[in-house]
Amino acid sequence: MQTYQKIDNRFPFLPWALWRQVDDGFGIPELDLVSPPRRFFADLDRPPPITRGNVDKRRAECLSSLLDRCTSPPENTSAETNRLLSKLFAWFLVCEDRQNRLEARAVQTLAHQASLVRYVLDAPHLRKVLIGDEVGLGKTIEVGLVLKELLAHDPRLRICYFAPARLVTNVCQELERLDLDFRKWNSDVDADANLERDDCIVASIHRAAHEVNFNRWLATPAWDVLIVDECHHLSNYDPEGHSPRRQYALIEELAERQPVTGRLILMSGTPHQGHPDRFINLLRLLADDRDQPSQGAKRVIFRTKEDVLDWHGDPLFPSRLVNQPRVMEAPAAYYAWMRGIHHCYQSGVGGNDAQQRAGGWRSAQALQWAASSLHAGLGYLVRSAIRSGWLADNPSLHVALAAIRPYRLGAVDEPIPDLFARIHRNMGRTRLDEEETDTDRWQPDPYELAGLLEQGVELLSEHADDKWSFLYNELIVPANDDQVVLFAQPIETVCAVSRFLENCTGIPPSVIIGGQSQADRDRELQRFWDGESRFLIGSRAAYEGFNLQCAHRLIHIDIPWNPMDLEQRVGRVHRFGSRHTIVVDTIVTSGSREADAYGTAFNRLAEIAGALAPDEERMQLLFGRIMNLIPPDELQAVLLTRAVDGLDHTERARIAAMVDEGLDTWHRFHDNYSDNQQAITKLEPGSADWADLGDFLERYAKVEVVPGFSAEGFKHGENGNITPTATPARVLRISIDGNPLLVVCEDVAGRPVSDGKGTMASQVGLNQPAICKLLRQCAFPEQPAQLSSLRLRLEQRQEANRVLTINSSTALFAVAVRSSIRRETDNSITEAGRRMIIWRLDSDITRPLDDEQAANLLRLLSGCSISRNPADLAPHQDVVGRWQQETLFELRRPNEDDREAHIAHIIHPLGLIHLTAN
Repeated sequence: MQTYQKIDNRFPFLPWALWRQVDDGFGIPELDLVSPPRRFFADLDRPPPITRGNVDKRRAECLSSLLDRCTSPPENTSAETNRLLSKLFAWFLVCEDRQNRLEARAVQTLAHQASLVRYVLDAPHLRKVLIGDEVGLGKTIEVGLVLKELLAHDPRLRICYFAPARLVTNVCQELERLDLDFRKWNSDVDADANLERDDCIVASIHRAAHEVNFNRWLATPAWDVLIVDECHHLSNYDPEGHSPRRQYALIEELAERQPVTGRLILMSGTPHQGHPDRFINLLRLLADDRDQPSQGAKRVIFRTKEDVLDWHGDPLFPSRLVNQPRVMEAPAAYYAWMRGIHHCYQSGVGGNDAQQRAGGWRSAQALQWAASSLHAGLGYLVRSAIRSGWLADNPSLHVALAAIRPYRLGAVDEPIPDLFARIHRNMGRTRLDEEETDTDRWQPDPYELAGLLEQGVELLSEHADDKWSFLYNELIVPANDDQVVLFAQPIETVCAVSRFLENCTGIPPSVIIGGQSQADRDRELQRFWDGESRFLIGSRAAYEGFNLQCAHRLIHIDIPWNPMDLEQRVGRVHRFGSRHTIVVDTIVTSGSREADAYGTAFNRLAEIAGALAPDEERMQLLFGRIMNLIPPDELQAVLLTRAVDGLDHTERARIAAMVDEGLDTWHRFHDNYSDNQQAITKLEPGSADWADLGDFLERYAKVEVVPGFSAEGFKHGENGNITPTATPARVLRISIDGNPLLVVCEDVAGRPVSDGKGTMASQVGLNQPAICKLLRQCAFPEQPAQLSSLRLRLEQRQEANRVLTINSSTALFAVAVRSSIRRETDNSITEAGRRMIIWRLDSDITRPLDDEQAANLLRLLSGCSISRNPADLAPHQDVVGRWQQETLFELRRPNEDDREAHIAHIIHPLGLIHLTAN
């Protein structure tokens, strides 16, 4: 297996491995060569190419083979041995970190993220993929890491990342933390993307799918990579995938226009949501033939929090404690008002499917808003009156407008005409937090609506703060000084409880609602993270895209009728980085039908799922997943039967049947889409770890070890609970770009590392320029580095015999790297894997050491003594020759799967190790 150098003037001592030799047609042999792995050049803007073809053999300098060196002893045994050891350690770090986990990134990356990235990039069938990792597992980071590798290979790629409008800025910020420069395309004033000119864009899918912009997007040049975040919003209810909604149609059209090498990445923490037809239509986007959606099933990656662990096999997330709901009594007039709202908004429900959906949605939202708070219920009635054409001088409406002040973020004394105009103006803007315009042109009975407005005003005047006083005394006071996240659906509820808590504490809570500018949201979020505000209160606008793990207490002020919303809320705090058990509380009104429905569902699941969820925490996780698979329309139909008074026997039976079906759907979903999850779990991370990198730096970079640092984490206790831990961490003082830094060189799975006094250590990594330069210096020495002659120290012999069964006086090892390359459909070449392999030639030239043995051997060598005299390798010529000609030849041979995937293997012979025990 020949190796050549002086092929690239920039890297004259770079060893290029032979891929194949051909004749140019004129009798002149030409070489196709492969460079060492890309990771040696991670810091360079212009690395050497992966392959170099048509190299004139006469002008290439062929390095001596290991067989040749058997008769050519080193001129200086000690020097060459040291060079070979440093070379082997450098290649070992690069090749045996197969999932690129030994890297320093601005964003913490975890074991499950690194393995998914490697799997998606190395699996040709996942050019179209749905990443369905559960809420809180970091899908944006996973996709960002995929994009970094794709762009490193081809910086000219055109990439469009579609996200819901409210998440566009968040996504841009996350990608920026990964040093990915994407332009923003949404309605914000600072949006700077140009569709015709920019290649990397994060775009609002709401704006892109609008009729004004739809055709403009279709006219853009083809996108190499399309990403759709929160893809469950691509609503297409049609069982056959026809007549899609505009967002779905846009993605379908853009995907069809992609090049053959294009990638489509869908993302959702809740991809199914109890809508089988909608989920199947997502599979159609993934399928090569849209009429065969089952093809897309092989392209779904679905993982739960229990499926992922850190590199030590420990959990990444704290426990979750969901307390029983706190029940408050309400006055009789409130229940009468709720029944009146139910009667008013249930009238006129009928017609075609679209009208029935609109009518059901209309009455469901009216009840949910009224159940959330008196402020929200009255605000909903006011908007219904305005939508029906009522003017501000209508007596009932005028009084109600005065009563709801301060409306949302308005002033307490806002003039009635101004408030009326503001509400009328804002109703034309569909936001996540606001009700949409009814499509069935339904009109409430004016006398009935007027009566409801008057009842609401009276209730608000007498009981405006009843719920907030209950909330404060029952849940806020017992929480001591803990930070608390509170969620409600309507903006009016959020604003009302915010005012109450500010009056109680003197400090305004952080508020996240629809209609805020991104700057306002960022400011509110930062106040909460900095501890300037103890409470963060969010409407539906805060359900997705926000990281709130600085808090561990969450309160549901109301219960949404879409079960997915509850899990989305909890997912804001129950995510990586949470340090304590997540405590979830809920406030309900006595006689609440939604609370009764959820209680019935939980009890039914507890009856039938004991084996699946043997403890309370796992039952809560399973319950959230099962509820996400219950069709919201079916649940809503039960809840709409009455306004209050709980469920009767028949309704409880219907809820129980939904849970049974949901559990069955969960089983099928988990089984059908577990293949990719299991394949990721089986991926070999490689045998190099952070300890090896630390040893390498101590040996060759002369770093200083700094004691007293620890990493925070979690462990499974004896009783099954997950408890916080603090374990010592290896911290080094190293010079990076001339600056002394404290860096952690420990397998901490992204956990924070500090000395307990406020001093933090950042992560070191193979991709940092100073480390890359050191790796190249060691891996590609100017002088020969192929032979080593070492002697075991006395104290090493027992360990060597234990881990390597070296009980003879002499052992000869050969080391090589097999790198794999893949020819893509556009004829470009990409790397497809790398592995260091070690054989004991005096034992068996056909069977290499396993990965653990090979790693242990290299670690053992660092403590060996260097022999003064070169080893006599002449007697080993025959075995070395057979190893080169037979073993390495077979190692290059592709199997059937390789051929199908257009993968070729190349060998980089590294050196021979002669080890004696004398």
